[in-house]
Amino acid sequence: MPLPPTTRWRHGRPIRGPIFWLPTPCSWQGWLTTPAISALVGWVSRIGTGIVHIAPPAIRVPELVGDLLAWLENTGEHPLVAGCVFHYEFEFIHPFLDGNGRMGRLWQTLVLSRWQPIFALLPVESVVRERQGEYYTALARSDQEASSTVFIEFMLGAILQATHALAIGTDQVTDQVTDQVRRLLRVMGEVPQSAVQLMEKLGLSHRPTFRQNYLHPALAAGLIEMTHPDTPQARNQQYRLTPAGKRIAE
Repeated sequence: MPLPPTTRWRHGRPIRGPIFWLPTPCSWQGWLTTPAISALVGWVSRIGTGIVHIAPPAIRVPELVGDLLAWLENTGEHPLVAGCVFHYEFEFIHPFLDGNGRMGRLWQTLVLSRWQPIFALLPVESVVRERQGEYYTALARSDQEASSTVFIEFMLGAILQATHALAIGTDQVTDQVTDQVRRLLRVMGEVPQSAVQLMEKLGLSHRPTFRQNYLHPALAAGLIEMTHPDTPQARNQQYRLTPAGKRIAE
C-alpha cells in the first residue's frame, strides 16, 4: 500500500532515525532539550535521563497532520488496519504536549466505529492501559523498523481482547464477573476515588491482592477507568465507573 505521509517524510528527512536512548546524562543531552533547540527538532520525550522519542519539528506538524488525514480519507486499507496505522503515525507526529496517546486511540475508535458502530463500545482504551509495557514496546519496535507492522499486530490483538471483554457487559455473561469485582463496583460510588480509598471501603490492607483480584480485572473488563489514563502511576490517580460498570453495580 502507499506509505502514510509521515513515513515518507521520515524516510526522506531522517530527523531522528531509530529510538534515541541515553542511559546516563551526557553533555549535549541537556542542550538538546532546551526550548530553543526543541523548537527546531520537535518534542523530546524522555524516561528518566533517557531520550526515547524526538518528534518532527513544530513547523512541520500542520502539514504532516493534514497529509495524514488526507491519507486516511483516501486509503483503501481495511478499517482495522487503517485505524492502527493512523494511530501509530499520529503518535509519531506528536502534535500535542500531552494526550497524544489518548487522541490516537480516540481516532482509532472513530475509524472502527464508522465501519462497525459496535466498536464504539469496545474498551480498547482499558485494554491498552493494562498492557502499556507492550504498547510502548510495539511503538519502539515500529520506530526502529520504520514500519508500523509490529504496532498493527499489537493493536489488533488488543482489539480482539476487547471484543471478549465487551461480552461482560451483556446479560448472558453477567454472572462471569467475579465476586471481588462486584464488591469493588458496589463501593465505587459516583465520585472518582483513589486506590487507598477503595481498599479502605473494601476492608483490604494487602495492595497486591487488591490489584490482582479487584482493580486489574475491573480495568481489563472496561468496568472502571482511570482519571489519568496516560499516567497510570500518577500519585493523584483515581478510578471511576464506566457505563458498563454502572449497569452491573446497580
